[in-house]
Amino acid sequence: VQKVVKYYYHDFKYTAAYRRWREASVKWGIKGEQFVSGRKQNKLLAGLVQRAKLSAKQAAKVHASARKFNEGDSTLEQFVLELIRFSGRDTLVEEVDLSAYGPMDSFSQIFSTPKGIVSYLSGLNKTSQDKLFFGEIFKQMAENGWKKEATVDENGADTTSFRHNKSRKRFVGVPSLLEHLEQNPEAVAYLALDQDVKIHFDVHKGSSVRCNQRTYTSTKGSNGSRSYPNDDGKVCSNCGTTSTPLWRKDKNNLDIILCNACGIYLKNHGKSRPVSG
Repeated sequence: VQKVVKYYYHDFKYTAAYRRWREASVKWGIKGEQFVSGRKQNKLLAGLVQRAKLSAKQAAKVHASARKFNEGDSTLEQFVLELIRFSGRDTLVEEVDLSAYGPMDSFSQIFSTPKGIVSYLSGLNKTSQDKLFFGEIFKQMAENGWKKEATVDENGADTTSFRHNKSRKRFVGVPSLLEHLEQNPEAVAYLALDQDVKIHFDVHKGSSVRCNQRTYTSTKGSNGSRSYPNDDGKVCSNCGTTSTPLWRKDKNNLDIILCNACGIYLKNHGKSRPVSG
């Protein structure tokens, strides 16, 4: 468990590979087992052997790990870590088949061109943009003749200006520079990022529209169950209850109102909570 947790937080989280996996899970409700089970497993193993150029001995060990997982003798985490040990994480991420779940932007494609990198940067919020720009991008630019200086903008606020040593033109602030580079990507043709880079993104988590959240005080009934005030007369579309600590909405249909229990179940399982007769 310690190895899995350490790998997740130190090596995997906030990389491009992580975002690809996380957005797939959020958008389509894909479970980890679906990536490496059934027919997809055979295709995945064959692809890993070919892409990673594994030897016959290594390929045999990969297939042995798959058999252990299929027979229930190893967990999903153990199986995936075994695949990573032989093929590498990036190879595994690239080889996973998501075709059944619809089109999806590959971050390796986004990061494969300077224009893609700059466009991605331009879409980040200021905090994330500064982290990635100064942490990864400007290092490469500085090696190719770009300089930065502390200055103030037109409003008198502290900022940074940028200038190439072969030009007198200055760009005040990161957004101004990115706008120029997006129009002239050939000026930074050397830019490159890989999937190990901490990209500081915000994962889309569905609709931000929520039911009005209130602080309710519950009362305990004679049978030990708790009831909550319901001044608006709401009814859960799934189980029919009128008492819940928090009303939720289905992110795919904002007209559907759910109680807290049904809303959490739908979010975690991708289907309606079973209701007993």
